[in-house]
Amino acid sequence: MRSEEQFADNNFTVLRLVLALLVVLGHFKAFIGVFSPAWPFNYAATAVECFFVVSGYLVTNSFDRDPDIKRFFIKRVCRIYPLYIAVVTAQTIVLGLLVPGGFLANLGAMARYLLANALFANFLQHDVGQGALSSLVDPSLNASLWTLKIEFAFYLTVPFLWRAVGRWGAKVLIVLFFLSILYREIMENADYVTYAKQLPGQMQFFVLGIAAYRYRHILAVNRYIGLAEGIALAVIVTLLMPWRPLVVYPLAVGALVATLALYTPRLRLRIDISYGVYLLHAPIIQLSLLFDLYRPGWDGLAAVVVTVVVLAALAERTIEAPGIAFGRALIGRLGLRRPPRSSEISNSGDLTVVVLNDFCHVQGGASKVAIDEAIGLARSGIRVVFVGAVGPVCPELRQSPLTVECLDQPQLLDVARHPGVILQGLWNGKAGRKVSAILRTLPRERTIVHLHGYTKALTTSPVRAAKRLGIPVICTLHDFFSACPNGAFFDYAQLKPCTRQPLSPACILTHCDKRRYGHKLFRVARGAIQRSLGRFPVAVAHYITLSERSAAILAPHLPARAHMHPLPNLIGVPRAEPVPVAQNRDILYVGRLDEEKGVRLLTEAARSLDMAVTFVGDGPLRADIEAIPGMTVTGWLSAEGVQEHLSRVRCLVFPSLWYETFGLTVAEAAARGIPAIVSDISAAAERIEDGVTGWRFESGNAADLTRCLALTRDDWLVWKAGVAAYRAFWENAPTEDAHTAGLLKIYRSAMARGAAA
Repeated sequence: MRSEEQFADNNFTVLRLVLALLVVLGHFKAFIGVFSPAWPFNYAATAVECFFVVSGYLVTNSFDRDPDIKRFFIKRVCRIYPLYIAVVTAQTIVLGLLVPGGFLANLGAMARYLLANALFANFLQHDVGQGALSSLVDPSLNASLWTLKIEFAFYLTVPFLWRAVGRWGAKVLIVLFFLSILYREIMENADYVTYAKQLPGQMQFFVLGIAAYRYRHILAVNRYIGLAEGIALAVIVTLLMPWRPLVVYPLAVGALVATLALYTPRLRLRIDISYGVYLLHAPIIQLSLLFDLYRPGWDGLAAVVVTVVVLAALAERTIEAPGIAFGRALIGRLGLRRPPRSSEISNSGDLTVVVLNDFCHVQGGASKVAIDEAIGLARSGIRVVFVGAVGPVCPELRQSPLTVECLDQPQLLDVARHPGVILQGLWNGKAGRKVSAILRTLPRERTIVHLHGYTKALTTSPVRAAKRLGIPVICTLHDFFSACPNGAFFDYAQLKPCTRQPLSPACILTHCDKRRYGHKLFRVARGAIQRSLGRFPVAVAHYITLSERSAAILAPHLPARAHMHPLPNLIGVPRAEPVPVAQNRDILYVGRLDEEKGVRLLTEAARSLDMAVTFVGDGPLRADIEAIPGMTVTGWLSAEGVQEHLSRVRCLVFPSLWYETFGLTVAEAAARGIPAIVSDISAAAERIEDGVTGWRFESGNAADLTRCLALTRDDWLVWKAGVAAYRAFWENAPTEDAHTAGLLKIYRSAMARGAAA
């Protein structure tokens, strides 16, 4: 999983210049009606389509970072219009001087030309008078201007498109993609080629750019592998260009742009002249033809390229940069400046973090992370307000330099004693009002809300309170409740991962809950209220992800503007000598004793090898496991008790049947030098190098788990894997200070983007 900073470090500037130069190459031959040799002069049309993909990505990114419509359009206009109108004005003067009859005799035609082109309507009038360029193959001075009206028309659609994607997801892009292909095909078959080239026909490329931006977090590709993929895609696009097969060709173009821009080694350019190259090259070539200065060979091409690059560099300094600066000044004069950025905060002590969690004590992994992070932030000098629904307040919070607001409410599991908790579990109005009252006392530009657990008592009512006050929210994705009503993307009845669309009819009608169908319907109702009243996850723009697997699963279900910030859980284990695993005999499982955790699978595999297993934990399957010879169940232990058991362990087994989001025990075992056997479907598998720091087995496959367990009988293999796991963990183990610094960096990124959620 790559961070936002890594995505900001991209190759778009270089790619745009390359695309502009490919257009220059194409026009260098096309303007004299010569199309041989084809390569490398046949990429102009494809380069323009690549430009549309680039625009889809970058313009969407611009609006996503600052969704104020007035600022968005001021910045867009001031980015493209100054050089555009300068070029159009210069063209008007040149054509007026060249046209038969002279400058003064053609003032009316010049005015019409200037007005039409200034309004991006170059199709209405591409020449002056009788035409100074009528003798040329292409009788227009600047054949590239037709794309600018398409670009500007796309800008007008971006705010609506992006919000539609945020509401309805990828299906909006898919529908637009195929409608665009259909429109273009109909127009071309009817011989309306000009209409086919307009925005509806080009939208297929723009939406691919939007999709690349929306789903940029899903792929994590090594830069040099990305380079190889980019070269392969370039070859594929080249082979497809003569036929342009429907669907396949635009997808290949989109993949090429995304790969070259985001997933290849970085090439640095200090100046962005691609727009100038694109706008200026056609007049240079046409005038060289008109005055008989054109040379068809490589020397002539070099002269054109050098001239265009020099003029583009001058234009960037004298027209484009001042235009952008004027846009910023205009925004200031109109009172449209964004609220102060987090970078304007003088020091960390000026920041206030409001931490939200179901519990004010450790009750599961999410609560432990919420409490540990709150304490770490407070120790570093950050003002922290910890808001929890369920008490009591743990001693660690009481003894830390932070404020605790405990609502002393029951949790959902207390429904027998507190029947009213059912309504509270759907929508906790008290929590929303309390958080709203707290936030109103805090400086909005220096406050951020961090949401952890919310499904046991708190609900998402505090998210709506923060949204209404314009305060940004960060959510740590401890589970899958932000999308899936049962929080796991797992069908507990079938004991396998679920691929149904959350809250779709198929989802609602399926009994997938681990309890009764009534529980499923309650969770469906809660999920619907969470989305409507709570505006969650739509109202939250920033998420902390614990693993690449969980991020990839959740990304399609989060808002289009969602920013994913990878930050693994802090492992609070002091460094000590590795456990002598080769001398130990215990196989250990730590966690809840439930079907989806794969504990039955583990007992089956262990029995086939006559191997004893210790289970640290509790749950519905405890009695069944205790009845099996060789299986020992300790129940839940304190952190110290778990560490004591780890010191006697040969190997840890993590046989989960569902995805998980992190797998804390695997990391804790590695910190002690204990290898782990992990199911390949779980997020914990990311931290296991198969055959090196442990072993992966096919999820749900008892025979494959048995194979891995049998490997642990080899003392040398176990010792070697334990040493490798220990070394891999401590080489990258973050300290509490480093983890807190990572949190602060994410907070500032969220505040700098002005994504109030």
